[in-house]
Amino acid sequence: MIAVAHYGGGFLEWRTTFVPSRHVTDHQMRLFMKYRQTHSVELAAAKASISRATAFRMEKEQRLPSQTKPPRGRRRPDPLEHDFDAEVVPHN
Repeated sequence: MIAVAHYGGGFLEWRTTFVPSRHVTDHQMRLFMKYRQTHSVELAAAKASISRATAFRMEKEQRLPSQTKPPRGRRRPDPLEHDFDAEVVPHN
């Protein structure tokens, strides 16, 4: 998340905008848990370079990111796979 100043309607408005970033590493998780013992969630998250929302989620599930299950793949075959390769991907 990043705070963005937006000028509209004659006043300055602050909005928080989601900015996608990299996945949380095991090192960041360990740092967060270490800082969480003595600091608030917000401060511990900032020191570990993660968002506050991610910090609250990590506090609920205390497994390292490397120990979580990988996301499921496709559940059915892609019906446009052969068309994509033939029509969309240019051949050099």
